[in-house]
Amino acid sequence: MLPRKPNRFISVFVAFCFTLLEIPVPLLAQVSQTSRIGIFLVPQRRSDRIKVNAIRGLMTDTAARLEQKGVQVVWGAVSKQPANIDKVSALVKQGKQLLAKNQGKAALKVYTQAERLLRTCMVQADRTLIARIYKGLGVSFFMNHQMDMGQQMLERSLVIYPVQRPKEYAFSLDIRNNLTLAKQQIGTAGKGAIRVTSNKKGAMVFVDRKFQGFAPMTISDLSAVEHLVEVIEPGYYEGFKWMMVVPKMQLACPVNIQKAPVFNAFTGFLKKLTAGINKPDAVQSVIASLSDMFELNGVFFLRMGVRNGKLNIAGMYYTKGKIDKIKRVLAFDANLMSGLDQLIGDFTGIAVPANLAELPPLDAPPAAAVEASGGEESSVLGGENVIVNPNSPIFATKVKAVHKKKGVTEKWWFWTIIGAVVVGGFTAGFLLVRGGGSKGPTGTLQINLHGVQ
Repeated sequence: MLPRKPNRFISVFVAFCFTLLEIPVPLLAQVSQTSRIGIFLVPQRRSDRIKVNAIRGLMTDTAARLEQKGVQVVWGAVSKQPANIDKVSALVKQGKQLLAKNQGKAALKVYTQAERLLRTCMVQADRTLIARIYKGLGVSFFMNHQMDMGQQMLERSLVIYPVQRPKEYAFSLDIRNNLTLAKQQIGTAGKGAIRVTSNKKGAMVFVDRKFQGFAPMTISDLSAVEHLVEVIEPGYYEGFKWMMVVPKMQLACPVNIQKAPVFNAFTGFLKKLTAGINKPDAVQSVIASLSDMFELNGVFFLRMGVRNGKLNIAGMYYTKGKIDKIKRVLAFDANLMSGLDQLIGDFTGIAVPANLAELPPLDAPPAAAVEASGGEESSVLGGENVIVNPNSPIFATKVKAVHKKKGVTEKWWFWTIIGAVVVGGFTAGFLLVRGGGSKGPTGTLQINLHGVQ
């Protein structure tokens, strides 16, 4: 039986699951993905809303693992200009070609345009695309000698996609070293916290593409650099901002979201599907319209309710003009995730990976990678490597051999005279002290040359 305070039980259950899982955002991925499925959850009763919201959060892990199979999961958040995602991808490809040709000024213009368009379709971009945009901006700024901006963009790229290697930045040795320095900055910058609020209570909160919970909420132990904070809700425009975290402080981070023009149609579809939950064929045209709205290959519509420690699921799955009825009961315990994975796999035909694989490297090294520059790589903090660049301006000064005439201080007779004067002066002083009949001060004279006496 569930305890009398189910909300507290849900909070403990969700917290337990999140401690076991680092959950990257599954959101809408790049159009290069092969399949797009929508997962829309509704509560069976009003009292089930909190539980269903928690399940939706847990299913972000399932969605993240589906990404490894080329499947992107859509939760219903809306971009202002979704078609721009194709333009962004094309600009990133163009910028990469310009960087390979060492055309930093032209590349900076291209990546700046890509980042501006990205803000109109952020929820559709996967972490790889976002990381490549900010990587491109960082390298472009470095090529244009704007070091502070370059470092800032590089840090943004790294918090989104930590698995980046120095050789991927080998456009020059100086730029390569900047990746190591940016990683060190993130690792040693201290920790802070943010309080994420939104005008939509209960909206999903992501930081650096990792699911955190529901607004309002406090997120602690964040590195004191910029982080991407996103708030999403089905039927609403995406909400996001880059938030700077300050060490040993908690800062307010409001992210308000706005209803999209499709909100009424979207909620209308959900109401009709709920009413026709037991007659899927009667609402096939409705679920088909929902599929068209988000350009999906498949749609899960699931009504959920928790009773007596069981999750009761009723709903339907639509794909390729065909609709299947769903009826399932899962134990509401630590095995819930595997049960949800199995449900998704049974209807899509795709086996959901059991574990979340480590991110692969972001990019291959550039064609003109500086690898054969000579010398061993010296180890630095964090296991990364910094290479000395012999072409760096610090080594640009050439020393010329100059044959000078000897000065007076280099003549042998100069030091002979000085020696005679010193010895004579010391002897005269000693005799005067002795002849005066009084004792001068006595003691030990110590000369300390950096600790050597």
